[in-house]
Formats: sequence, structure tokens, C-alpha cells
Amino acid sequence: MALNPIPDNDPNFPRWLLDLEKWAIRPYQEIQEELGGKPEYGIISYTWGKYAIGIQNPADLPQGIMWDVPLVSAFSLNEAQRVMKSMKRRYVWWDWMCVPQGRAPDLSNDLLRAKGEEIGKQMAIYRGATSSIVWVHQTNWAKESSMRTLLKDGIPPAAGDFSTFFSAVLGILEDVRETEPWLKSIWTLQEGVLLSETILLDHDGNVLEDERFIHNNGCASVIDLTAGITQLVIRLGADFMRLSNRGEAEEDEETPLMAYIRQGKNYAYVAGVLATIMRSGLVAYAKGSPLYILSGKVGRFSSQPEDYCWALLGALDLTFPNTWYHQGEDMDLVKKEFFKPLLERWQWNLFLVAGVVNSGEYDALSWPERVVDGKMLSLGIYFDVFWKKNLPKLSWVDANQENGMADMIILNSSEGENQCALWKLTQPGRCRRYVQTEVMKAKEAIVRVENVEDCPPEVSRSYLPIADLDKQSNRPGTRCIEIEPLDETTGLFRGVVDLWVAEDAVAKMECVSFRLVGRTS
Repeated sequence: MALNPIPDNDPNFPRWLLDLEKWAIRPYQEIQEELGGKPEYGIISYTWGKYAIGIQNPADLPQGIMWDVPLVSAFSLNEAQRVMKSMKRRYVWWDWMCVPQGRAPDLSNDLLRAKGEEIGKQMAIYRGATSSIVWVHQTNWAKESSMRTLLKDGIPPAAGDFSTFFSAVLGILEDVRETEPWLKSIWTLQEGVLLSETILLDHDGNVLEDERFIHNNGCASVIDLTAGITQLVIRLGADFMRLSNRGEAEEDEETPLMAYIRQGKNYAYVAGVLATIMRSGLVAYAKGSPLYILSGKVGRFSSQPEDYCWALLGALDLTFPNTWYHQGEDMDLVKKEFFKPLLERWQWNLFLVAGVVNSGEYDALSWPERVVDGKMLSLGIYFDVFWKKNLPKLSWVDANQENGMADMIILNSSEGENQCALWKLTQPGRCRRYVQTEVMKAKEAIVRVENVEDCPPEVSRSYLPIADLDKQSNRPGTRCIEIEPLDETTGLFRGVVDLWVAEDAVAKMECVSFRLVGRTS
């Protein structure tokens, strides 16, 4: 193995590219100097970790590679090379060959640092690509498969038999994820988000064509995997909302699905189906969906614990100067460092979640654990959000063990903008709460949309308006964060609540700064 010098890091470009013509790993800077300009390169997304065979190197490795690459049973390098050539790009960014593989002591400190830097700039690498393919190498479009069925036939119609329908939906999802490992890897969750309009190629490099596919001249793309599923969960969410609103709105005709949900244990069953789909990582499989991506990772696999954070940096529109791997020994620190840019980038989008039935379990978690672990399901499937202007900017401070202070989200206000105004009800109104049943056992959690009901004034509750709602019963509507106050400037997060109250039924309390407490025990 050649001991080539490690190229300098540039945060905007990959360090190495695979030159298909020379079948060699080459420094990006060297290629750029040779061409007299930026090289056009393609990206290939696929999964290989499941099929790696020990430390045995495959035959016909490219020249210039500086680390061991495991032999993979699912395909040969010649097959991968043939598929990559379909992009019609001489240069390819292939993570297997362009990001140092392995860990200490197999990698030198310099290569470990280079690995961390390459992983930390995934977003820039993907944005710089001019072509891409997703290689679902365990699929053959010429044969029947759940993957082919999901793409071409979509979700089957319910036809009035909802029990059979939901069983079929769960069956398709389970089977497609078992037979095509591209849908189970944490890394491909990110790659699918970044390459949402990218063509899907089967093992032999063939496309799946259908006039219903709107991208790539009628060839199946990543976004076609999620289109039908996302439409389904939005329809389900709409009926849960309508069911919660019975008797409140004039247009209140009951749909067959609403009637089914109201029967016995069906509510929990359908809510469970909905939660399972959301944890598959196939809902809103696109950029700008942080909570969907985070909850989607619950159903994905990684051999390295740190990748449950680092593998999603690009998908979440984040950059990080240097990731690291210690075999999961310091995951608390990984989550904290990941949470900082996550909160900075996504702000209030991370708080569109329900309150938790057992608030004590929720309060026992730090803010990074609540958010980064994907424990909370997004409420975005139930409603569109019309944010209020000038919401307070959010920042996070870690716990201070010396003085016993918990970690906190700080709501920062400045005069004239970003005002923090908490409400207290002075007269009864109407409200709708969203409740998540679990937080510690994330895979068992469901969300219940509670019926709209009377909301009496309570000393133990404050509300922070975050979004506008339509009027109801001649009362203005406001979507709020519910807060359990601890004192005038500190409180506990209790999830999103919809309020309908008269304008003179609230007392507004302006505050320069307010703190939402994290772990309390």
C-alpha cells in the first residue's frame, strides 16, 4: 500500500476522487491543477457494510489508496466500476475509496483526522457533485420484489377494509427494508435526503421506467420511494385532526377512516402504524425535514454508534470541522457537539413535538438526548406551520455540575424584535393537546391528538405563541409551546398546544430571556 502524502484539507471540496480512467485514487487538488479548473465529479450511493468480509482486501483495488478496504460479498469492484461509468463522469466520489476506512490503531492519527474532516463536510461534497446514482444492488427490476411494487404500484387502496390495508402497508415496508439494505443503513438515510431526485439503478445498472415517475425522463428516483408513503401519512394525520375537532367546525362530515379509528382499540393501532412509518425514515425524505430525519434514524442501522450523529450532518444541512470515533465511549459528548449546530440551524423547527404522558421520563433527559436521539415524533404530518414573526432566537447551555444547574434552552430577546411574550389565561378558552405515549422506548411511542376541549386558566401553565391558527368558535387561534413555570424566567417544556382564546382572555408577560430546563434529575 503506497504511503502517499495526505492532501491538505479544503472544507469546500473532497480530499480525494476516484479516477475511473486511471483506476486510481487521486487528490482533488492534483486533478484541479491538471484540468486548470474544478473537476466535474459524480457520486454513488449504496450500502456495503452488511456484506463486508473481515479485513480481506478485494482484488483489483485502485492505485493510491492509503487504507484497507474490506472485501464485499454482494458485488465485485468490476461490477461497481461498470455501474459508476453510467454517470459518464471520469471522476467519482465513492465513500469507500475517498474517506479513510477503519479506526485506530489501523489508521494513523493523520488519517483519522482526515476521516473526521471528510465526514464533517459531507454537505459540501454532495453539493459539489454534478451527477449521481443510487445503486440498490440487491434489487433486480426484471423480477418481482417489494421494492418494485412500492415504486410502480404504490400503497394499495384501502377499499374499505382498513385492517387488511394497514397490515399490507406494514408488510410492504418491512419486506422492502429486509430485501433491500439500502433502506436500512444510517448513511443511506443521509444520502437519500441529499440525492432525492437521483436515479435508482438495480444490481445490473438498469433503470425502472414508468410514466408516473416525474424525474429522470420517467425513471424511478429516490423521491418516488417516499411520495406515496408521505401522502398516506398526511391523509392519516388529516383525519386524526378532523376527529379531534368533531363538533367544533361546521364542515365536520365523518370519513370512513375516521369512523374506523373511533372503534375500540383502532385509534392506538392506526397511530402505531403511523409512528412505524415515520420511524422508517421514508416520510418527507427530503431536505428541510429535521425531525423526520431524526426520528427516521431510529429504524436505521450503523456499526459505529457515532454515525447516528455524524452520518446525518449533510442531511441536516450542518457542517462540523472534525468528527471523531471512540467506539461509542463518549456518546454524551458526541450528542452535545452535534446538538449545538443542529439547534443553531433549525431553531423552533425542532420543537414541533408533543408533550409526553410521563413527563418525569422526559424531564430526566438532557436537551441533546431528547432531540438528537430521535425520541420525539414530528407533529408536522398533522398541520402546516405559519410561524409568527420575530420569535426569540434559541441557544443552548450545557449543565454545570459544580452548581447543580441543568442544561437549558435559552430564549433570547432583544428590544424591538425577537420578543419573548408568555401568555397566562385569565379566562377559559378552548385547546387541543398532542400527547406522545413514550419517550424512553422510542420504537413503541405513538402520538395521540386529543379532542378539542375547555381550557381553564391554570397558574401552573404558561404559553409561548409560535404560529398562527384559523379562528374557531369566534375565537382567534394560536399554536403555542406549553410551559410549566418553575419561576418567572424558567420553565419545563410541555409540548405543542393549540389555543383558541379571546384577545382579552390572556395576560401577556414580556421577558428579555427565558430558559427551558433540560435534565432535572
